[in-house]
Amino acid sequence: IKGKFNSSELLTNSIRKTQFYGADDEQRTTSDTKYNNQLDRQQGNVNINFYKKLHSNKRNFGAGIRLQTFKNENIRDQFTENVNTSNRYKRTIQVLRNQDVKTDYSNFYLQYTEPLNVRHFLKIRIDFQNQKSTEQIYQNRVKNTYEDSTLNYSFKNLEESRKTTLTYNYNTPKFNLFFGTEVQQLTRIINLYKKRINKSNDLYWNPKFSIRYKPKKGSNYFLNYRKLIKSPRNNQISPIGDDLNPFYIRQGNPQLEIERIDNVDLNLTHHNFRSGLSLFSKLNYRHIDDAVIPSLLINDTF
Repeated sequence: IKGKFNSSELLTNSIRKTQFYGADDEQRTTSDTKYNNQLDRQQGNVNINFYKKLHSNKRNFGAGIRLQTFKNENIRDQFTENVNTSNRYKRTIQVLRNQDVKTDYSNFYLQYTEPLNVRHFLKIRIDFQNQKSTEQIYQNRVKNTYEDSTLNYSFKNLEESRKTTLTYNYNTPKFNLFFGTEVQQLTRIINLYKKRINKSNDLYWNPKFSIRYKPKKGSNYFLNYRKLIKSPRNNQISPIGDDLNPFYIRQGNPQLEIERIDNVDLNLTHHNFRSGLSLFSKLNYRHIDDAVIPSLLINDTF
């Protein structure tokens, strides 16, 4: 049984002064902005694992559960004063934004290893994973002492995954062969204001394969292939925009697809015990379908 808990609080205060000039290099506007940022973060996890050797020939059984929680509360207060240098017109903008993010994750697994003979092993593993993320945002904007806009959002992302993995392993002092297959069913539900805006239920087949060869002491050659899937992060799918910085407005896309990744690694290691010289080399190839990449839009009319 293992576990840990971390808690931190970060306070940040900063001031930014900006001057804007026209085409004739004459100063048009000055802008002074004060930022106050309070970030409270708590994170904890617990791991409980059970292992039982069933026979002297390395037959064994294992089970375990992992619980993890993450909570992040961010309070940002921003005050901006803009002054037109020609007519001295002053405009003030004050924005208060409170953002609470919480993620709860659990993973329960069962695994069984059956030795076929001295060097051949067969293993089966079943995983049940659940992840629930919630985001609450309240934002109030006041311009020149008049309330300009108020935002109040509630966003929820739920993922449930069921995986069954069957692997075969052949092991000798110089040679190791491993290959397996994984069948994964992934369900995703995204809600905004308790209204479902996206739901998917997909089945994936993820093969894996590796070869390790040690011709002599100090030499190691390793080839590994793995196919896996990767869900978009919460900030990538949350449709709630963050516009505190007008020059960097961020917003996610809840319609993003799952990334499907094919990854190949080739590692070569050689060590000369006489000279003490070591040589390391690595070659990696990665192919991603439906890759999640940031999209930048520039509004010239801002």
